[in-house]
Amino acid sequence: MHLEVEQIQRLLHGELDAPGEAAVRGHLAACADCRGQVEEAEREEALILGLLRRVDHAPPAVDAQALAASARRVVPGWARWAAGVLLSLAVAGVAYAAPGSPVPAWVDRVVGWVAGPAPATPEPQLAGVAVEPSARFTITFGAEQERGIAAVSLTDGSSIVARRLAGTATFTTGVDHLTIENGGSTADYEIELPRSAPWVEIRIGARRVLLKEGPRVITDALVDARGRYLLPLR
Repeated sequence: MHLEVEQIQRLLHGELDAPGEAAVRGHLAACADCRGQVEEAEREEALILGLLRRVDHAPPAVDAQALAASARRVVPGWARWAAGVLLSLAVAGVAYAAPGSPVPAWVDRVVGWVAGPAPATPEPQLAGVAVEPSARFTITFGAEQERGIAAVSLTDGSSIVARRLAGTATFTTGVDHLTIENGGSTADYEIELPRSAPWVEIRIGARRVLLKEGPRVITDALVDARGRYLLPLR
């Protein structure tokens, strides 16, 4: 295990308690990689403080209010110190744009320390149902959509499966029907029909758009390269 950035910054600014500092220094005595990180942090701090004394360029584009708000949200003093340095850069201006200057990379790193990890990208919203087909089964979309398709495939499974890939819609099932309440939605759907199902129809409102009767499928929909029937929901 190596030292974290926060531990290094706390060490540099004397914010570790006695047991914590002893543990960190004990680790540094045995870990060359972490000693190198501490030395690099010391050099960067010395560099930025020196640059603050040599004002000769326009300041970088740093939002002082946003940085101050970030500093208030983060309790450790080292983070407040980092935000303070960036605020000084914004007010005074340093050689931010000088060719070969290490300041932009340092600023990016400090902003990362202050802001914390980026929020995780949300996963796609998936929802659906699986039902056993009856002798005559009907799948009904409650309304037409502004856009969106239902990709229908035949499978060797025993259940009718309907999935919403994104957007909003709800599913209501009965013994011989599945209703997809999709009013106002623009979602896409995947529907799996068992080859063994004797009779299944798919409707958009009162309009039939696909009928599977035994092995025969009747529809005007296009078929994609994967053999799926692409039903426009308009």
